[in-house]
Amino acid sequence: MSKVSCTIILSVVALCSLSIAAPDDIYRDKENVLEANGFGNEEVKKSNLITKCYDEETKSAYKVDSVWYPVGKCEKRTCSRQNNSKTPIIKTIECEPCTSCKLPNQICHPLRSDKNYPKCCSQCLTKSAILMKTESRKKYQNV
Repeated sequence: MSKVSCTIILSVVALCSLSIAAPDDIYRDKENVLEANGFGNEEVKKSNLITKCYDEETKSAYKVDSVWYPVGKCEKRTCSRQNNSKTPIIKTIECEPCTSCKLPNQICHPLRSDKNYPKCCSQCLTKSAILMKTESRKKYQNV
């Protein structure tokens, strides 16, 4: 048997093993809505999972193309369907960490939990900008 034949046979065997393993991986994916059946929520039925995403964290179903902001988290979630898939998935967008600011006169201003993404994200700001924000908030609180 030639090297090319062995390579082709090994490639086919590898692809077959991947296609057999793939369905199990889909059910273990936390962002996949099929895992939601165990919660007993009446709104979650297999027929609904074709047109909706089920967010395990919020225990709610969302229509495809809908957007929501989980309470207490600085992130945006979207229910979307990829081109060749029947099952919609949840895509989560989070803030980039503000660990080190590039300019020497900037500091990392902490995230604001009272705002939705992206306004809740930490930002690199100059000290004067932070002071201006703090002063304007005080003015509104005193009114």
